[in-house]
Amino acid sequence: MKSGICLTSETGQADCATIEVQPDWFVPVIVCVDVDSSTTIRGFTIAGSYFPVGAMGCHNSSPTITNVTFTDNYGGALYCVGSSPTLQDVAFLENWDYNPGYGGCGMYCEDSSVTLTDCRFVANEDHGMMCLDSSVTLTDCTFLGNAGPGMSCGGSSVLLATGCEFAENAGQGCPAEARRFSSPRGASSQRMPDEAPSSTAPRTVTTPSRTAGSWRTPEVG
Repeated sequence: MKSGICLTSETGQADCATIEVQPDWFVPVIVCVDVDSSTTIRGFTIAGSYFPVGAMGCHNSSPTITNVTFTDNYGGALYCVGSSPTLQDVAFLENWDYNPGYGGCGMYCEDSSVTLTDCRFVANEDHGMMCLDSSVTLTDCTFLGNAGPGMSCGGSSVLLATGCEFAENAGQGCPAEARRFSSPRGASSQRMPDEAPSSTAPRTVTTPSRTAGSWRTPEVG
């Protein structure tokens, strides 16, 4: 895609149109390279991609993605490097990782700054979301029933979450820490039953470097 392109379905809703890749097509569905925030993608379901770095790739790009569902993509759904995408009402449902444990099969971010609002990561077959050396802002997002961690943060990643829910995810990652500073909009802090109360104000997590192939526990400050 190019800057200034608006790819929109007739109704602008995710169930209006489906872009489904043929099983033998080893290609991503959408690729954004060097595009700015004037590029928008709205109202689609993207399914059936078989590509190791995602059904959609963003490289040095800042597209706005709204009302899109990524489902049943093998190799991950959205892959961002050096990018600053904005996502609103985007669902990542039952996607598969090409190399389990090495990338977010919902969304993977590296050296990026991403903003997500009202997004859902549900029943993905590995991480819901994985970030490396990235800044992530989450508002009212849900990470539910993923086969890996709901979210993992590595390197110098910084996570700011407000009103988010992490539940029934497997493995270790950011969720245990994220729950501590996740707070509903304008209300008292949200926490799991076994956690101590936290401040109502959103807080920031900075993760130290990844060593020996494992993620160190994030430090909450």
